[in-house]
Amino acid sequence: MVINKRIIRVFLENKDASNFKYEYLFKTLRSEPVPAGSEPYSVSRFVLEGDDNKDFNVIGVLPDTSMLNVVDESGVRLPIHQVIVTKPVADQLKVKPGDTITIIRKADYRKFSLKVGGIAASYNKSIMMPLAEYNKKFGFPEGSYTSLFSIERLDIPENELNRVISLDDKIAAVRVSMAPMVSLVVFVSAVAFTIALIIIYVVTSMIIEENKSTISLMKIFGYRKKEINSLILNNSTFVVAIGYILGIPLCFATLGGVMKTLENSASFSIPVRIDPLYIGVGFIVVMLSYESSKQLCKRKVNAVHMSEALKAGTE
Repeated sequence: MVINKRIIRVFLENKDASNFKYEYLFKTLRSEPVPAGSEPYSVSRFVLEGDDNKDFNVIGVLPDTSMLNVVDESGVRLPIHQVIVTKPVADQLKVKPGDTITIIRKADYRKFSLKVGGIAASYNKSIMMPLAEYNKKFGFPEGSYTSLFSIERLDIPENELNRVISLDDKIAAVRVSMAPMVSLVVFVSAVAFTIALIIIYVVTSMIIEENKSTISLMKIFGYRKKEINSLILNNSTFVVAIGYILGIPLCFATLGGVMKTLENSASFSIPVRIDPLYIGVGFIVVMLSYESSKQLCKRKVNAVHMSEALKAGTE
């Protein structure tokens, strides 16, 4: 569920950074005046030099666009009168403002060089630049565009469009596609809880079996049941707690690997963060499993007879 919420949050934050509701992608280049309430843009697919598997969009937009809210990591708005690289692409290329990058257009594998002007705090894998510079750099006619941002539905003939994308529909589709993952995570969590309970119970039972004579002697010496249970069953509490704490970095590394795998097939990047709330909830679940197994094992401790000490001495 953490992964599901993180993916949904990526799209919600993308929605907050966008003032448009619809994208209209045309079949051919256009240069006609755009309808009211819309802005032109162009987009092409590119890959990194030396790695055809990691592709991203290069987008040409109006320098003073009101459809996109592009900010850096400190929240300062970045004007698109320069080349803006989103953080996932910048991390892949290991670049900073002022560096020059080489990218390859996927349509014809031509190489192009761009000078990075800023890094945008966005999870989408894309590069943004002024539309006029985009057309000049990539050899398109002046004033042309391939798509429109729009805040409302436009009356455009369907035969002119490649497709229409609604931002709300994209988020709804992600929610639907994530539903099976939620069910799977709930099932896996339930199985993990059961397995943890069984393992802790078995280990605690072995400890009791190995210490039968000690438990028997405690009863002979007058220890109360509560004291015996505390001495025998509570000696693993520290180990369980330390094991959980040590497992957090391992979980972090595992999630990082999963997210890296997703990034190779997705057009966005998902930052790996562990919410302190979930750490606390996880710790409570683990300790509940431990306490449940202790309650089950108390019967075994209470069932140890005083004669066990005599049997051990005879043997």
